[in-house]
Amino acid sequence: MAIDKGLALVSVADVLFFNPVTDAYIGEGLALTNSTLTQEVQSIEQRGGYLNALLFDIKHSKTVTVELESATFKMEYLAFQTGTPIVSGLSGVYKFDECVSFTNGVGETADTPLGNVYVRMPNGAVKSIKPTGKSVDIGMAEFSGSLQVVYQYNAQVDQITIDTKTQPLTVKAVMRVHVLSQDGIEGYIQIIIPRLKFNGSISLTLTSDAVSTFGIGGTAQEYATDCGESYYADAKYINTEDTAVIPVESVVASPNVMTFSMAGVHEATANVIGVRSTPYSNVQLDNSALTFESTDQETATVDATGRITGIKQGETTIKVTYQGLQDLISVNIGE
Repeated sequence: MAIDKGLALVSVADVLFFNPVTDAYIGEGLALTNSTLTQEVQSIEQRGGYLNALLFDIKHSKTVTVELESATFKMEYLAFQTGTPIVSGLSGVYKFDECVSFTNGVGETADTPLGNVYVRMPNGAVKSIKPTGKSVDIGMAEFSGSLQVVYQYNAQVDQITIDTKTQPLTVKAVMRVHVLSQDGIEGYIQIIIPRLKFNGSISLTLTSDAVSTFGIGGTAQEYATDCGESYYADAKYINTEDTAVIPVESVVASPNVMTFSMAGVHEATANVIGVRSTPYSNVQLDNSALTFESTDQETATVDATGRITGIKQGETTIKVTYQGLQDLISVNIGE
């Protein structure tokens, strides 16, 4: 038997974000340069006896964190960290060094200023001038030429307010990691975090010789199921091969004895469990991946889906096979 040496996790993760209550799609991170998921625990050691041996090592205060770094900037990332919405509408913004042509000391700005216009005069000084509409008079009728101006005007914008009180956003995050086996079989690992609260940290590092990246991160919060069980995240391996085989040690049909009455119910579908070794749990096998055979088709038949049908009174056996492993179902049919 070939030794399974595991899977290679390939490149950076892709991440989707959803509303944790409505499951509505709210954003994505598909141009990441780094994606890190970390689980940390704290320990309580209990020692005693000869030479104070370690008796118990109890792990507690488990924490799961996610750190993402994106090669691109999105307003959504800023909204995640601030917890405030992106508001679209007209708002005052500034013109940086617009060049205005003046004739006889009068020029016109490209947009309507909201307040004073600051003009860099021919001598280099900055003069504050109150415009009339878009018209700006610098008070020098003898001057004709171009000057730089700065002013505020209304523009259609997407705006985020970084306030003093709002908590960072909590989302459902789904991370997808590409994996590759030694045999070249491709697949994915999806890590689903039902409640990820962003850490609220914002850092914009802007340099003259590089493109800035933007980091977002958060901590998984407890998510409770309807039955009261709680967890931080689910990790799911998805084999993209159509012929993916689940490795099992044995197969068990449940129940392994079926009793029918020709006068009553005389049909049932086989239920087959694949037994796996630790740390894997047992798995419900898909009947389409199994083969079924009746040793006496005159007494009972079985189709490809595992549907067993009683034909006449008597006894027979159904053979269930998966990847060379087999179990038997005894079928007893009464009157």
